[in-house]
Amino acid sequence: MRRTLTTVAVLALAACAGTNDVVSSDDCVQPPCALPLAVTVGVTSSVSGAAVANAFVSATKPFAGTFPCGVGPDGTCPVLGTAGTYELDVGAPGYQTVHRTVTVAGTTPPCGCVQLQTQHLDVALVPNG
Repeated sequence: MRRTLTTVAVLALAACAGTNDVVSSDDCVQPPCALPLAVTVGVTSSVSGAAVANAFVSATKPFAGTFPCGVGPDGTCPVLGTAGTYELDVGAPGYQTVHRTVTVAGTTPPCGCVQLQTQHLDVALVPNG
């Protein structure tokens, strides 16, 4: 007797026609979504006004993680996440670390990814000593 194993995969996709449609969670399949940009932090030196090399932002809420800053002239640090109140520590080697709190508003539509109102902070770090 010979047995054959058959695997059948079914993928159901649904799209929402418009923002005024009444949609239940059974009508849509949530697409895979990357975490959106929640906060951007510009980090400069309080002395020179220039971007600080090796700067970082550490978040403890709502997601714990460290986000390195860009090495370009703007030194912007992108913080990915969802809506919520962020507790951020901004620092760099040779500078005092500062604490900031920022609230990010957003929504999660029934058929789509999180939509955020990205917040921006500018932080001027004070050198140690």
